[in-house]
Amino acid sequence: MDRPHSEGSTAPEPHKASPGSLAWTPGLLALLAAWVLIDLFIPLMSVTGGGHEEKLTLLTPDNVGGILLLGAFPAVTCAAAIAAQLLKAPWLRLLAGGLGAVNGIVTAAAASSVVADANRTASTLGNGAQAEPRFALFLLFLGAGLSLLTGIAIMFAQFSRRRPGLEGGRNRDDEELNLARSR
Repeated sequence: MDRPHSEGSTAPEPHKASPGSLAWTPGLLALLAAWVLIDLFIPLMSVTGGGHEEKLTLLTPDNVGGILLLGAFPAVTCAAAIAAQLLKAPWLRLLAGGLGAVNGIVTAAAASSVVADANRTASTLGNGAQAEPRFALFLLFLGAGLSLLTGIAIMFAQFSRRRPGLEGGRNRDDEELNLARSR
Protein backbone atom coordinates (compact mmCIF):
# COMPACT_ATOMS: atom_id res chain seq x y z
CA MET A 1 0.00 0.00 0.00
CA ASP A 2 2.78 2.42 0.86
CA ARG A 3 5.14 3.66 -1.77
CA PRO A 4 8.79 4.49 -1.19
CA HIS A 5 9.62 8.04 -0.21
CA SER A 6 12.99 9.70 0.18
CA GLU A 7 15.61 7.88 2.27
CA GLY A 8 13.67 4.70 2.90
CA SER A 9 10.61 6.26 4.54
CA THR A 10 7.17 5.57 3.18
CA ALA A 11 4.35 7.91 2.27
CA PRO A 12 0.71 6.91 2.05
CA GLU A 13 -0.94 6.33 -1.31
CA PRO A 14 -3.01 9.24 -2.61
CA HIS A 15 -6.72 9.04 -1.77
CA LYS A 16 -8.67 6.91 -4.20
CA ALA A 17 -12.43 6.58 -4.19
CA SER A 18 -13.45 3.24 -2.77
CA PRO A 19 -16.62 1.44 -3.87
CA GLY A 20 -18.21 2.42 -0.54
CA SER A 21 -17.52 6.14 -0.99
CA LEU A 22 -20.04 8.69 -2.17
CA ALA A 23 -18.81 8.72 -5.78
CA TRP A 24 -22.30 7.80 -7.02
CA THR A 25 -24.09 10.76 -5.38
CA PRO A 26 -23.90 13.18 -8.34
CA GLY A 27 -25.74 10.58 -10.44
CA LEU A 28 -28.42 10.30 -7.77
CA LEU A 29 -28.69 14.08 -7.59
CA ALA A 30 -29.21 14.25 -11.37
CA LEU A 31 -32.07 11.74 -11.09
CA LEU A 32 -33.63 13.64 -8.17
CA ALA A 33 -33.40 16.95 -10.03
CA ALA A 34 -35.08 15.41 -13.08
CA TRP A 35 -37.77 13.93 -10.78
CA VAL A 36 -38.43 17.37 -9.24
CA LEU A 37 -38.52 19.04 -12.67
CA ILE A 38 -41.14 16.59 -13.95
CA ASP A 39 -43.16 16.83 -10.73
CA LEU A 40 -43.43 20.62 -11.08
CA PHE A 41 -45.96 20.18 -13.91
CA ILE A 42 -48.19 17.58 -12.18
CA PRO A 43 -51.24 18.71 -10.15
CA LEU A 44 -50.22 18.87 -6.48
CA MET A 45 -53.49 19.87 -4.80
CA SER A 46 -57.14 19.69 -5.71
CA VAL A 47 -59.82 21.98 -4.31
CA THR A 48 -63.42 20.82 -4.49
CA GLY A 49 -66.57 22.49 -3.29
CA GLY A 50 -69.81 24.02 -4.51
CA GLY A 51 -69.75 21.99 -7.74
CA HIS A 52 -66.34 23.42 -8.54
CA GLU A 53 -63.04 21.54 -8.78
CA GLU A 54 -59.66 23.13 -9.32
CA LYS A 55 -56.30 21.41 -9.62
CA LEU A 56 -53.27 23.42 -8.58
CA THR A 57 -49.76 22.93 -9.98
CA LEU A 58 -46.57 24.91 -9.57
CA LEU A 59 -45.97 25.47 -13.26
CA THR A 60 -48.50 26.05 -15.98
CA PRO A 61 -47.90 26.90 -19.66
CA ASP A 62 -49.21 30.44 -19.12
CA ASN A 63 -46.82 31.03 -16.19
CA VAL A 64 -43.63 31.70 -18.16
CA GLY A 65 -41.91 33.53 -15.28
CA GLY A 66 -42.51 30.60 -12.91
CA ILE A 67 -41.22 28.13 -15.47
CA LEU A 68 -38.04 30.14 -15.98
CA LEU A 69 -37.43 30.76 -12.28
CA LEU A 70 -38.58 27.55 -10.62
CA GLY A 71 -37.77 25.24 -13.52
CA ALA A 72 -34.22 26.60 -13.78
CA PHE A 73 -33.10 25.23 -10.41
CA PRO A 74 -33.70 21.53 -11.11
CA ALA A 75 -32.59 21.84 -14.76
CA VAL A 76 -29.26 23.49 -13.88
CA THR A 77 -28.80 21.13 -10.92
CA CYS A 78 -29.33 18.13 -13.19
CA ALA A 79 -26.82 19.44 -15.75
CA ALA A 80 -24.20 20.21 -13.07
CA ALA A 81 -24.68 16.81 -11.43
CA ILE A 82 -24.27 14.98 -14.76
CA ALA A 83 -21.12 17.01 -15.49
CA ALA A 84 -19.77 16.27 -11.99
CA GLN A 85 -20.44 12.55 -12.41
CA LEU A 86 -18.75 12.39 -15.81
CA LEU A 87 -15.83 14.79 -15.34
CA LYS A 88 -15.07 14.06 -11.65
CA ALA A 89 -13.85 17.64 -11.12
CA PRO A 90 -13.92 18.68 -7.44
CA TRP A 91 -15.29 22.14 -8.19
CA LEU A 92 -18.12 20.63 -10.25
CA ARG A 93 -18.99 18.31 -7.34
CA LEU A 94 -19.16 21.31 -4.99
CA LEU A 95 -21.25 23.27 -7.50
CA ALA A 96 -23.64 20.35 -8.02
CA GLY A 97 -23.95 19.78 -4.27
CA GLY A 98 -24.66 23.45 -3.61
CA LEU A 99 -27.22 23.62 -6.39
CA GLY A 100 -28.84 20.43 -5.12
CA ALA A 101 -29.20 21.87 -1.62
CA VAL A 102 -30.64 25.15 -2.95
CA ASN A 103 -32.93 23.20 -5.30
CA GLY A 104 -34.32 21.25 -2.34
CA ILE A 105 -34.99 24.37 -0.28
CA VAL A 106 -36.56 26.37 -3.13
CA THR A 107 -38.73 23.46 -4.26
CA ALA A 108 -40.01 22.75 -0.73
CA ALA A 109 -40.83 26.44 -0.25
CA ALA A 110 -42.67 26.59 -3.57
CA ALA A 111 -44.63 23.42 -2.79
CA SER A 112 -45.61 24.93 0.56
CA SER A 113 -46.97 27.96 -1.29
CA VAL A 114 -49.21 25.66 -3.36
CA VAL A 115 -50.64 24.22 -0.14
CA ALA A 116 -51.32 27.76 1.13
CA ASP A 117 -52.95 28.73 -2.20
CA ALA A 118 -55.16 25.63 -2.07
CA ASN A 119 -56.32 26.44 1.46
CA ARG A 120 -56.98 30.06 0.47
CA THR A 121 -59.00 28.90 -2.56
CA ALA A 122 -61.01 26.48 -0.42
CA SER A 123 -61.86 29.20 2.09
CA THR A 124 -62.93 31.50 -0.77
CA LEU A 125 -65.29 28.85 -2.14
CA GLY A 126 -66.92 28.56 1.29
CA ASN A 127 -69.43 25.88 2.35
CA GLY A 128 -67.85 22.46 2.44
CA ALA A 129 -64.96 23.27 0.12
CA GLN A 130 -61.95 21.08 0.73
CA ALA A 131 -58.33 21.29 -0.26
CA GLU A 132 -56.87 17.84 -0.69
CA PRO A 133 -53.24 17.01 -1.36
CA ARG A 134 -52.49 14.72 -4.26
CA PHE A 135 -49.82 12.04 -4.28
CA ALA A 136 -47.60 14.24 -6.47
CA LEU A 137 -47.31 16.74 -3.59
CA PHE A 138 -45.77 14.08 -1.36
CA LEU A 139 -43.46 13.03 -4.19
CA LEU A 140 -42.38 16.65 -4.66
CA PHE A 141 -41.62 17.12 -0.96
CA LEU A 142 -39.76 13.79 -0.94
CA GLY A 143 -37.74 14.77 -4.01
CA ALA A 144 -36.96 18.18 -2.51
CA GLY A 145 -35.83 16.67 0.79
CA LEU A 146 -33.69 14.03 -0.87
CA SER A 147 -32.19 16.65 -3.18
CA LEU A 148 -31.27 18.77 -0.16
CA LEU A 149 -29.71 15.82 1.70
CA THR A 150 -27.85 14.54 -1.36
CA GLY A 151 -26.47 18.01 -2.09
CA ILE A 152 -25.23 18.29 1.49
CA ALA A 153 -23.70 14.79 1.31
CA ILE A 154 -21.85 15.68 -1.90
CA MET A 155 -20.42 18.87 -0.39
CA PHE A 156 -19.51 17.11 2.88
CA ALA A 157 -17.77 14.28 1.01
CA GLN A 158 -15.83 16.77 -1.09
CA PHE A 159 -14.71 18.84 1.91
CA SER A 160 -13.77 15.84 4.02
CA ARG A 161 -11.70 14.14 1.30
CA ARG A 162 -8.07 13.64 2.39
CA ARG A 163 -5.41 15.32 0.32
CA PRO A 164 -2.38 13.26 -0.73
CA GLY A 165 0.72 13.91 1.37
CA LEU A 166 -1.16 15.52 4.22
CA GLU A 167 -1.32 13.89 7.60
CA GLY A 168 -3.31 15.72 10.22
CA GLY A 169 -3.27 18.90 8.16
CA ARG A 170 0.55 18.99 7.91
CA ASN A 171 2.77 18.11 5.00
CA ARG A 172 5.07 15.10 5.58
CA ASP A 173 8.01 16.81 3.84
CA ASP A 174 7.71 19.78 6.24
CA GLU A 175 7.84 17.37 9.19
CA GLU A 176 11.01 15.73 7.83
CA LEU A 177 12.59 19.15 7.24
CA ASN A 178 11.78 20.25 10.80
CA LEU A 179 13.18 16.97 12.15
CA ALA A 180 16.42 17.46 10.16
CA ARG A 181 16.78 21.03 11.46
CA SER A 182 16.40 19.93 15.06
CA ARG A 183 19.36 17.50 14.78
